[in-house]
Amino acid sequence: MISLKSNKIFRRIVSYRPDRFIKGIIANFTATRRYSLAKKNNPNILQKNNQLSERGFLKFDKIIDETKLKKLTKINKLFQKNECCISYSMGKYTNGITKDADATYIKNEFISNEFISSLKESDAWKIIEKFHGCKFYCRQLSIFKTSSKENVPQGSFRFHRDGHPPFSYKILFYMTDVDFENGPTAILPNSHDYKIIPGFGKYSYDRPIDKDLYIKTAIAGKTGTGFLFNTNVLHAGGRTTKGERIIAVLILHPMWFSESNLPQFEMKKDVGSIEYDVF
Repeated sequence: MISLKSNKIFRRIVSYRPDRFIKGIIANFTATRRYSLAKKNNPNILQKNNQLSERGFLKFDKIIDETKLKKLTKINKLFQKNECCISYSMGKYTNGITKDADATYIKNEFISNEFISSLKESDAWKIIEKFHGCKFYCRQLSIFKTSSKENVPQGSFRFHRDGHPPFSYKILFYMTDVDFENGPTAILPNSHDYKIIPGFGKYSYDRPIDKDLYIKTAIAGKTGTGFLFNTNVLHAGGRTTKGERIIAVLILHPMWFSESNLPQFEMKKDVGSIEYDVF
């Protein structure tokens, strides 16, 4: 007799398109294989980090030093230039700056390589490479701004997992001061030990809207406040009810290829490109 839990899982699996399920399995296998190659081709000193193991994330009061931070935050001025931006609203991306957009992104073509190279020297990047004993590279970079607006979706309080393959991490840091009216990121400690098939991150578990939990776990901070977290950890972005916030997000994967080939693998160039949670 099938248990209630097993039946629930079975109903979720069969409700998805077979191609999404198959691609998720392939993504899982590929990530595991590439992780093995990374440890072989680009080994690093192995060093445990109990907090990252147990909590699933680390917080940094300053993700990089003040001098580099001031240089990187100069990019915030690009949000005033229409040709440098892409706007996101109602599930669609539009070139330029649009009124009442849910978020506005800087096009990757206007982001210099210095941005990534500066983060490579951060403690966060060094910790994850030692934690896994191999080098990592930036698979995707997004710099976006949210502003206060009416009718902000309540779904922003939904805690979610990103549905990325195993061994994927994010470095997220505030490019502006973020208080509880700007909509700080919330991260739920000890929530990363949950096995999912890549591609099912948004759909294979219950995602209740929990405002109280968001308020309890949201982390405000000054410019430069940053986080390193397993993409499987439950996290949520808040509502910007006053002012604006600018955030940079880097997705890191194990560097499974030769470092001499880094430029061609460095980053997905398209802003708003589909991550592993949708196929």
